[in-house]
Amino acid sequence: MAGKKGWSGGARPGAGRKRGGHNRATLALREELDRHRDPAVEDMLPSAFLKRVMLDESAPLAARIMCARGVIPYLEQPEPTPPDEIPLLRYWTKDSGTASSGG
Repeated sequence: MAGKKGWSGGARPGAGRKRGGHNRATLALREELDRHRDPAVEDMLPSAFLKRVMLDESAPLAARIMCARGVIPYLEQPEPTPPDEIPLLRYWTKDSGTASSGG
């Protein structure tokens, strides 16, 4: 139909993916999310959801690693520094004269 007036390009009514339609990857992702969702809890915190996936041994390893990476800031928070103290990045030892990691 090339060269015919009105048919040689541009948007056509009814063309393309229908509104609300999803590809296979999105459908698979939603199915996996529904598998880990707790039906008893209406609004689950993101950190709780990530922790749930991270601890699920049946989940793919890549998903578990990505969730562990995302949940680390929620689980491993540093101890608060008192307001009148400057936080130290390294602690000096008297014996070796070198810095060691704090902790």
